[in-house]
Amino acid sequence: ASFAIPGPKRKPGELVQRLGVQNQGLSVSRWRIYDHHEVSKDSHILTVGIDSDSAKKLRTSFGLKPHLFFGRVSVRIKDQAATGK
Repeated sequence: ASFAIPGPKRKPGELVQRLGVQNQGLSVSRWRIYDHHEVSKDSHILTVGIDSDSAKKLRTSFGLKPHLFFGRVSVRIKDQAATGK
């Protein structure tokens, strides 16, 4: 899953933890951080491996727009079936 995050770059672990706190039902303890890079000075992308329960919750409960800090972020989820994993 790739999260498009506005604002200054923060530590990836802090972002994952905050996503878990603010979005009930996400099992962030099962997530694995793969990449975190700046797109511009005001946005960055966090790429993590997530469990299937969290993917389902992000789609159904949050409409791929989970809460983070004082706003919402966009997330793209690549289906396991499409990647063959």
